[in-house]
Amino acid sequence: MLKNAGDAQIVNLVKARIEAGIISQANRLGGSVIGIFSNATESDLTRITGFQSLISNTPTAGTVGNIARSNSWWQNQRDAVGTNFTTDGIISMRTLWFLCSFGSDVPDIIAFNRSTFENYERALQATLSYNLPSTAPQAALDLGLPNAMNYKGAMMVYDDGVPANRGYYINSKYLHYVVHESRDSELGDFATTIDQDGIFGHIWWAGELCFDAMRYHGLLADGDTFS
Repeated sequence: MLKNAGDAQIVNLVKARIEAGIISQANRLGGSVIGIFSNATESDLTRITGFQSLISNTPTAGTVGNIARSNSWWQNQRDAVGTNFTTDGIISMRTLWFLCSFGSDVPDIIAFNRSTFENYERALQATLSYNLPSTAPQAALDLGLPNAMNYKGAMMVYDDGVPANRGYYINSKYLHYVVHESRDSELGDFATTIDQDGIFGHIWWAGELCFDAMRYHGLLADGDTFS
């Protein structure tokens, strides 16, 4: 603290540390270790139930929400790129889209890892066009994603938290990100450490990722290999 003496310096240091903590928290909640792209199940009390468990690569096996996936109405959709993305990728994407579509209920978010996203762009490089200024949906711009692509009206993005050979089709109408009102990124009290001339604090968060219907979501498997 001596290096940041004075009220103004201390306030600036605390502000910077809080901002860094919020960024770190966002990365963890959106990541693949404890966040939305993890393989945690609802029995794991220290991690968010992740898409790897909710939108399963084996949609007929196991349980989710204490309901057996053997029930056909409680199974997510799945399609796999059979040979490589050049041969089957676009076909598999279209097939999965229709599997996840029921009347006016269609996916509105598609999340790929970097490899699958790049493969999609490469497959369409002869016909892909970019509109300038950006015509991305306002939601994409608000999230800092001006280069998000549009697929049949859905916002398609890539995220490094998405596991290898996985891509998720999501209908946000049936997705719920539930946060406890007393733990919505709440800043705890600052305390001093016993071996340093400094202070520390916690940013508290408690919540869960939930679905109230499974068949509207889908998994695209094996899309990382281009040719």
